[in-house]
Formats: sequence, C-alpha cells, structure tokens
Amino acid sequence: MFHLAEINQTNKAGFVRFVPSRNMPVFERVGEDAAICAVGAFLIDEPIGLAIAQLIKEHEWVISWIYVTPRYRNKGLGLSMTDEIKKMVLQRNGAKIFFTYSIDDNTDNSSGAQIEALLAKACFKKSKSELCYFKTECAEAIKTGWVKRYVCKEALEQRTAKYREYEIFRWGELRDKEKEYLKEIKGQIYPDWFCPLNDEEKNDPSLGLGIRHRDELIGYLVTRRADDDMVHIWRSYLKEQYRTSSIYVTLFATVINLLDKEGIRYFFSDIQESNIRMLKFAIHAFEKKNVPVHRWKEIMAEIKLY
Repeated sequence: MFHLAEINQTNKAGFVRFVPSRNMPVFERVGEDAAICAVGAFLIDEPIGLAIAQLIKEHEWVISWIYVTPRYRNKGLGLSMTDEIKKMVLQRNGAKIFFTYSIDDNTDNSSGAQIEALLAKACFKKSKSELCYFKTECAEAIKTGWVKRYVCKEALEQRTAKYREYEIFRWGELRDKEKEYLKEIKGQIYPDWFCPLNDEEKNDPSLGLGIRHRDELIGYLVTRRADDDMVHIWRSYLKEQYRTSSIYVTLFATVINLLDKEGIRYFFSDIQESNIRMLKFAIHAFEKKNVPVHRWKEIMAEIKLY
C-alpha cells in the first residue's frame, strides 16, 4: 500500500527522475520556497508518484506537474496526491487551484481522458477559456504565397522600418510612453493576464514586432523563446479599426521570415477557442495551404477551496 509525504530538501532526490526539464526550475525550489509545495507517493521507500503546485498570485495556485509511474496508474494514486495538494494549499491560505492539461490532435489522447477523469473526481471544473495551439516549421510556412507576398522586407534588416503609412519596429524599440499606454489599458481592452508586458523580461526584443500608425501604437506580435530552435508567438493584438486591413497578415508574415532568417526552425502560437476570427485565420493560413501543422488544445480546470 502506498503512502504520501510532503516533499522537502531531505527526501526530494528520489523524485528528480519524474520531473521533465521544463519543470525542473520549480522542482529545485521545493523545500526552499514557500510559494511551492509538493507531495510524493511511496511504496514502502520507493518513490512512485509526484505532484507539484506553485503560487501564481495571491491566494491562487496551479498544479504545475503530476506524475505516477506507469505500473501504479489507475489505482487512485493521482487522485490521492491531488487531494493532498488541496490540503497543503489550503494550509497556505490558498483559495483556488488551477490545473492545465493538453489534448493533442496527433495522438489517441488517452492520457487526456485519464486526467479529465481524475479532475472530475477531485471536483475540478473546466474553465470556459481553452487555448488552441498551432506549431509548424518556419521554412514550410514561408513556402506559402501569402508569407512571401505580405512580408515587409525592410523590417528584416532594420529595427524600425516604414511600410506604407505604417511603421514596423522590433519589440525592443517599444517606447516608454507606449509601455505606459499598455499598462493603462490592462483590464479594459483585454484582460490583465493578456498584457504583453507581463513577465516582460521573457519577451524577445529582436524577434517580436510592433506597429505604429501616425506615431500611435496599434498592434504587436510579441515572441518568446521556447527552445533554442523554437519560438512562441506569445501575444498578438491589433486595434479593432485596423482589423479589416491586411496589416496583421503583414506582421505575421514578417515575423515568420524574421524567425527563419535568424535560424529558428519552429514557431507556435496559441489562440483562445472563443476567438473565432483568429482560429479561422490560422486554419486558412496554414492547414488549408497544406503546411504541416501540429495542433493541440490546452484546457484549464479549477477548484475553489473556500
């Protein structure tokens, strides 16, 4: 029979093999950082499962990783660790826990079904907001006619370039007054979490683009490095009155060409499922042009503790 224990500095070493590289920075702080808690499952003294949660803002936590060794799956271990995480978060005055998981169009999604069953038993409810991801190779995307036709070639060589009546600039050239403007409209034009200045140090100043019209910031495509050869088009926006023009297509085409020029092999972007216009754009721009695309969906579930 397995038993659970809080992970700390003295017992965490046996769980390292369960943690993927992307979660390692968080795991390394377990036992040191009060904003991170973790529970481990043992069969006698053998580690067989791990769950990690971290504070994302006041009173709100996210389960950032949960793992059970294959031999012990479907035995209620994941649910037991989730329930224990709920207790630990509650002890830390947490009011809500989020859990994000993926459904991959390229797999049989059996793991996604298992996670959904676990979350239902743990009383998590799906959020209304779901993200759809599109990943492809820059070189493949560039073969499409629209990426060739709409690119602003001057913006590939210059940090600020004229394009018709617009000005396209590298994200690192964002002005202080424009930063203040983006902070002012948080929660008005778009929700707080969508602001491109959140965790600003992660933004790539050379591979993202902004656009001005008559010296006014009207849109952007903000990028972040996901890996040495992959970039995440993390935030995109264009003022509503410009959305019937082709300028957003120009921004996207220019970013793709810029990534390819810098030797980036892949890019991916995420689109809220409720954003029908952008979903149609992505499908038409890539899938209907026979560009190989890896698609998956990220779903968020949550539970209120009090």
